[in-house]
Amino acid sequence: MPSLCFMKIVGKKATATQVALSVVITTFGVICGILGTYSSVQNIVNSY
Repeated sequence: MPSLCFMKIVGKKATATQVALSVVITTFGVICGILGTYSSVQNIVNSY
C-alpha cells in the first residue's frame, strides 16, 4: 500500500525507476498476501 500511495502522491513526476520499483513492490505484496491467505485457509481446513 505505501508504494501505491507514493505513486498517487508523486503522479506523473515519478521517474521510470520509481514506477518500476513501485510495481515490483506492489506485485510482491499481492503475491505474498495470496500465498499467506491460501496457507491459512489450508491449515484451517486440515485442522478439522
